[in-house]
Amino acid sequence: MFTLAAGPGSDLGAAPAATRVRVSRRFAADAAATLHARSLEWLREPDGHPSDRWYDDAVMEEVIEFADDLGAGLVVLETLWLHGYIAPLQARGHTVILNAHGIEAALHDELAERTPAPLARTFAERTRRVEGRALSTADEVWVPSPRDIATARERYGTEIRLRVVPNAIDVDAYGRNNADRRLPVASPAESFTVVFTASFAYPPNVVAAHRLVTGIFSALTATIPDARLLLVGRDPSPELRGAAAADDRIEVTGFVDDVPAQLHRASAMAVPLSEGHGTRFKVLEAFASRVPVVGSAKGLEGIEAVANEHYLAAESDTEFAVALTSLARDSTLVDRLTDNALRLVRERYSLATVSESVAASLAALSPR
Repeated sequence: MFTLAAGPGSDLGAAPAATRVRVSRRFAADAAATLHARSLEWLREPDGHPSDRWYDDAVMEEVIEFADDLGAGLVVLETLWLHGYIAPLQARGHTVILNAHGIEAALHDELAERTPAPLARTFAERTRRVEGRALSTADEVWVPSPRDIATARERYGTEIRLRVVPNAIDVDAYGRNNADRRLPVASPAESFTVVFTASFAYPPNVVAAHRLVTGIFSALTATIPDARLLLVGRDPSPELRGAAAADDRIEVTGFVDDVPAQLHRASAMAVPLSEGHGTRFKVLEAFASRVPVVGSAKGLEGIEAVANEHYLAAESDTEFAVALTSLARDSTLVDRLTDNALRLVRERYSLATVSESVAASLAALSPR
């Protein structure tokens, strides 16, 4: 594993014993600040894109040295933002897989439609061009779901070599997830805690969290007055912290070291996303923790879950409140949903399942 930088809070020492880890010595220590200061320089180039700044000739030589040291003929690049390394690696004889984590242009097209800002449209257009070239150039592209394959082929053609490698979690790390663990079911007079886990620096999560605070939670407390709302994750906005200060039933944690511990405090998870893309790790984490989920179609996007079998579907604030109330009052429903959801996450989104997908990909690709 080669990384450009080890940021605050990174724990590279936790990598498996068989993994060789190297941090770039030539990617400047103050690179993040420098890149931020130059954040709009890409606009001066007709085909420029912010990700261009992540390519560096000196770092490229480091990657080659590391690959040669390992005798590695195949390189996996994580995310579209490292697209600049695809062609140079191939020119040096390496087979290159791009682990795309989703179709980036689909997200940015969606976000551009929701704002009149010209910069958003420019960014979306250039992301489409960069992504089209990258997906067409890589020897194989990993995406997390069949839906992403369909989106990629619709946008960029059928010649791209694509493979589903689901995003995964370490199911056992969430603990207390065996069949004997049952969540307490609250009556309307008891505490019923709704959780939403997220990075609140990501705009779609901010929109969902504000909707939870201003709409869904208000509707829920009309039937369960003592219900609680737990917002877990880094970079909460001043508005979210203000809502917690004004109502002691709302808790905003900020960054936490132990997400599973927070999930074990919850009676249900609400995922009212209306935009964004990719696998919702928060949903997989809830499934692994036996926390029942109420979610929108967008909130469950990228996960092969079935409404009323693995989760409850809702779109409007009222629908969310009604579904959450049903979970608070029906232990049989909770048990059925969480049993099915835990089975799904073990079968399709565990590390073992993903390892099989990765092994199949590597076996099928011959080094150049």
